[in-house]
Amino acid sequence: MQQTRNNEVQRYDNRCRHLSESEVREKMLARTPYVIRLVLKSEQMSYKDALVGEMNINLKDYEGDPVLLKSDGFATYHLANVVDDHLMGITHVIRGKEWMSSLPKHFHLYQSLGWQPPQFYHVPLLMNMDGKKLSKRHDAVFVEEYIKRGYTPSALLNFVASCSGGFPPDTFPVLLPDHRELLEHLAENFNLPKLSQHDGKLNFAKLDEFSFELTRSVLTSDDSELKHEIVAQLKEMIKANFEESYIFTEFSDEACDDHLKSILETLKDRVVKLNDLVSQEFAFLWCRPTDYDLEHSKELVKFLKEFIKFVNNTTDWDDEFDATARKLIKKYSNKQLPLWKVMRLMLAGVENGVPVIDLVKILGKTETVRRLETVYNDVMEMDRMTRA
Repeated sequence: MQQTRNNEVQRYDNRCRHLSESEVREKMLARTPYVIRLVLKSEQMSYKDALVGEMNINLKDYEGDPVLLKSDGFATYHLANVVDDHLMGITHVIRGKEWMSSLPKHFHLYQSLGWQPPQFYHVPLLMNMDGKKLSKRHDAVFVEEYIKRGYTPSALLNFVASCSGGFPPDTFPVLLPDHRELLEHLAENFNLPKLSQHDGKLNFAKLDEFSFELTRSVLTSDDSELKHEIVAQLKEMIKANFEESYIFTEFSDEACDDHLKSILETLKDRVVKLNDLVSQEFAFLWCRPTDYDLEHSKELVKFLKEFIKFVNNTTDWDDEFDATARKLIKKYSNKQLPLWKVMRLMLAGVENGVPVIDLVKILGKTETVRRLETVYNDVMEMDRMTRA
């Protein structure tokens, strides 16, 4: 209370430091609870952080004699940390900069015990974009959460390593899909003294950017073994999310793999993570539309006949294909038959989403024709039933 009234730093007043031997013996015999403290001398002490440099402080100006052993006999963190590191032969201590305030105390302990202190590096923290510390009460901060979302270990390593320096500029992303190889590469190129002293702000848009680049590098790789592994992973994801998919009931294993390779090649510039392909946005890849609620019209029948014939005769998905497809859709589209929306319904079962021309290319010739022919047959059947 006196320290508060005098506007002084609140600290232990060292009241037991000058007890006589007889007073100490009397308290021990009375089993008075006690702690063991480190005596702080009133002198300037020099200590060093390898990133910040050398600093000087008089610890006694800021705190009283700190506790080393508590009344229950257990060591405080500060004593346990110093003893443990010394006994393990630790030569370098790398920890967050929030521990910088404890460094003078740890140096004092090393000196008092007659031990050589290790090199200390107090590294910057990872913060949110608003400059606040990461908190599990806000966005996900656990690596496991991002793995569940489909980010690969390599994407996460690239993302975290890109914050706060320590690597040459323009290093990231390092396009190594095997995270073990990536770790080795990062270890070889890491330069600890070049770490930034400023906190790293986690811009999660960068995580998506790195994940996109890594995913694309895998999907365009010439490594047949890697491609086989990716196809196998995708197949398992499809089974887990779309167990009844036609690709498992209508295709042989070889045909299924070829179909998936074709889809991966077509979508290499669209996916951030492999599991994006089993999201609702791409559900049309694995499940054919069943409810498009279209009424018979002569214009729709004419369009379907002409468009199916056009796709069947297509050999390349080039600019000419795009122009002709757009021309055909515009030719038959009107207020009663908004073909851009209708085409998306027929091919994907939704009114909004992937552009129609892209849908045709993604599905491929065979599947596009099959879906449009199904619609054609259904519309003609509804017309016959209506006339009956």
